[in-house]
Amino acid sequence: MEEHLSAAEQAERTLNPHKPLFIRLLQWKFVIPFMIVLTLVTGPLVYRSYVLNGIPDIGDPFDVEAFGTVNLPDTENARVEYEAAMALIVQLPTGSGVDTELNRALDNGWDYASPAIRKWLDDNRPAMKQWKRGTAKPDFLYVQPKDLNIATLLPLIQEMRTFARLAQLETSRLLAEGKPDEAWDWARAVYLSSRHLGQHGVAIERLVGIAIHAMCINNMMMIAQHPATTEALLQDMLQELQNQYASTAANSTMMKCEYMMMINTIRDPKMMQEMLTPFDFRSPADRVYYELVRVLRIEPILCRLVAQQYWANVLDQIDLPLQQQQGRTGRLDLFERDPAKSYPADRLTPAEIDHYFMKSFLARNFLPAIAQLDTACLRETSRQRAFELCLAARIYSLRNGVYPADANDLVSAGILTDVPIDPYSRTGEKMRYRHDGDEVFAWSIGEDGIDELGVYVDSDNGAQSQNDIGLVLGREKDVSVEAQKP
Repeated sequence: MEEHLSAAEQAERTLNPHKPLFIRLLQWKFVIPFMIVLTLVTGPLVYRSYVLNGIPDIGDPFDVEAFGTVNLPDTENARVEYEAAMALIVQLPTGSGVDTELNRALDNGWDYASPAIRKWLDDNRPAMKQWKRGTAKPDFLYVQPKDLNIATLLPLIQEMRTFARLAQLETSRLLAEGKPDEAWDWARAVYLSSRHLGQHGVAIERLVGIAIHAMCINNMMMIAQHPATTEALLQDMLQELQNQYASTAANSTMMKCEYMMMINTIRDPKMMQEMLTPFDFRSPADRVYYELVRVLRIEPILCRLVAQQYWANVLDQIDLPLQQQQGRTGRLDLFERDPAKSYPADRLTPAEIDHYFMKSFLARNFLPAIAQLDTACLRETSRQRAFELCLAARIYSLRNGVYPADANDLVSAGILTDVPIDPYSRTGEKMRYRHDGDEVFAWSIGEDGIDELGVYVDSDNGAQSQNDIGLVLGREKDVSVEAQKP
């Protein structure tokens, strides 16, 4: 073997016959391959550490074990009756303009219901009877929060819209027959079902409940203005709706369910494999980064850490009235911190959360839709409080022959304990009210915070107002201010 050594190496071997092996390995022809292998082995680990550096693991932002299981017996769970009703439902025939016929009847009343729509209502009376029994139950649980994940199917939740539409038709039929008390009984059932959705569920449940609430409010406006509706019935309606709305699940409940759905999805290897498919990459560098985080399994960890920080931020203030919340900022509309308080050592600022959010493909896919959910809840509360004002004004008119000139008159008359706070007001201002001729307007200033007088108006530049949220009482056909917008 020595015959292959150079003269210099043979001389070195002669002079230092016992040089340790590791010293001889330091020669360049051994060092370079060693460094390449070392880089290939440790480089990914270093990069993984770099991506995750600076984002602490704060653990779950609430007690997921306690929250994950709801102890609700079937005797008190509306799900049992709702599922039984779903099995009985007769679907609306498709084609031949029947959907248009249904919408016309829902929008304009029973006189506009075609024979096909009237038959559909009659065919579903057994299902409606079963569904109505469910609305009387105190609570609703469809899926235990601990079992939620991105693949959870919610067919019953979508079907609840069908029951609401059927009950709306029945309400308008009874009004056409001059039976507002019986009509209220069905409208009340729709309202109760809207409160069930989201009690222990994810955002889609709550959003369906909000949509049903809006449908129900418009229907109850017709009851409130029916000539046969008495003051006593209106008082019952007002008290019932105030009590039931107070039972609406807190926004934090919906947010916690969303967290559990996301975390359960991240922890499931099969779901992660399905979700980590190529995204719409903004650049080749984005694609390279994606491949790195996928191969190194950075993504599940990064997404979990971002989610923990995001939810910790949101849960701090999401249940507070708007006037008590700090401002919101960044891509995710996160809450700013009270200037008088410092951030805990392990909590990131909104800007820092945004930074790591942009590094995570899954977080960029999950979180933006969640960030605006509380806006839908504020809009629902605005409609609710506008309707309370309209009901109170109608009660006042039956007593006095005229609508009140000012909302404070409703308090002086003992109909309301106070004028409701505008959910969108950051200063605690009251809901707006205006009596104009034979019409009463009740509204919230909406998301932009600008009072546009609760009417559909044109601005100087031709743009149209789309932000006040409220109702108009006194028109032949009562519609929400929102419904008038294109």
